[in-house]
Amino acid sequence: MRQLFLHIGQERTGSGFLQSVLARSADVLAAGGIEYPGGDESAVVGNGMRLAKISEAGHRFDADKVLFSHVGLSGLLQDVAFRSRLHRICEKNDIGAVKILMFIRDPVAHAEAMYQQEIRRRGASYDPAEGFRRFRQPALARKLLETDLGLPDVEWTVLNYDRHRDSLRGRLARFLGKKPGFFTDPGRGVVNRAMTRGELALLRAVNGKVRGGAAALGEALADRLPEVTPDRHFPTVEVQEAMIERLRADIDAVNALIPVEEAYRINYVKRPRRWPVQELDAEQIAVAGEVLGRAIGDTQRANLVLRTEVALLKARMMLDRDQPVQAQDELDRVQTLLERMAKFVELDQQHRRFTSRLQRLTGRIRAGDAEKEKRLH
Repeated sequence: MRQLFLHIGQERTGSGFLQSVLARSADVLAAGGIEYPGGDESAVVGNGMRLAKISEAGHRFDADKVLFSHVGLSGLLQDVAFRSRLHRICEKNDIGAVKILMFIRDPVAHAEAMYQQEIRRRGASYDPAEGFRRFRQPALARKLLETDLGLPDVEWTVLNYDRHRDSLRGRLARFLGKKPGFFTDPGRGVVNRAMTRGELALLRAVNGKVRGGAAALGEALADRLPEVTPDRHFPTVEVQEAMIERLRADIDAVNALIPVEEAYRINYVKRPRRWPVQELDAEQIAVAGEVLGRAIGDTQRANLVLRTEVALLKARMMLDRDQPVQAQDELDRVQTLLERMAKFVELDQQHRRFTSRLQRLTGRIRAGDAEKEKRLH
């Protein structure tokens, strides 16, 4: 009987780091009798979403142990249709046990980390207090732990990230039935780091104008400057207390279902009397300038292409209406836009295509002028 291993997050509990370890450990996993379908050295998000795509009838696993990892699996497991599909995959592959690893995190620290995630990746621009009002990870954990997943012989391993942040590789190895030193590759080190106050202020400002507009910038700052020391972004203790009170029943329910040493702990964080200055250093400014400059350039190029396309369409429509003078005005505008477009190497192909259309429409105007001149004589 095969065993299916699922590492499902939660978000902001070291999943990116663990998935970077897994992506670099294909040989180690294979030698240890563990199949990691779709593993790739460049992947740091895991392979778990493949479970939503593989053929439930025809796909066959090769090893006795099969591993999938992705934070999105926690959401998929709450979907009845996905669970039914996964059950059929288990039947087809003679899987007799499903082992699930979920990391949780102490609520106050987790809420702060999730707040940053909402700013960085989901386009939010609200303040930390609103982030704490929206936080619900303990409720999601409770729902999963209390749900009958309908899968064969489910065994949960729930670990508190705040207890194990320095031994994540070893804990993953134990979950897979291996010794703590099973994974020899350290992965990418710091993955998906938190933001400084200056960085987060910049991301919030961009998102405030274009929802989701700061995603690429946030990823670039975290990926290219992983060793930057982040700041913490907590609301007042009163807001933290209100969040804990709202989630108290969920926290208590989860704590009753897991080992006491992994239980949620409540640690309120006082805000400093004076926040550090919201500044960016030279490296952060360089990354921000590059990413935002590229976005501005992309917008300018897209605008040029759109304006040229519109002008050419208007010119053709006016020629069809026998309005050559107005059509020539539009073609003059196209010529000006093409001169600007010629400065962008990325637009060479569009420039050639638009130039060809300009020449054809100009030819129509000249042909019409020649026909009028012929009739006059």
